[in-house]
Amino acid sequence: MAFYDYKCSECENIFEIEKGMKEAPRDLKCPKCGNTDAKRVFNKPRVLKGEAALLATEGTSGSNCNTCVDGVCSTCGVKK
Repeated sequence: MAFYDYKCSECENIFEIEKGMKEAPRDLKCPKCGNTDAKRVFNKPRVLKGEAALLATEGTSGSNCNTCVDGVCSTCGVKK
């Protein structure tokens, strides 16, 4: 199962539908206005910035030392 984004043709609300890759969307109803006419939209990938990016790239498993606080290497002063 995967999540797909749809945009309501009435109120332009973007909402997610969970479905299989080859499965037709069911319950294609805008949660905001109730309209059943929506088109699938494709969004750009999101780029993490700041602390979220550090946690995603360094984290506990990617750490080179044991002195990091909560798995964030920038807290221990070790430069990679």
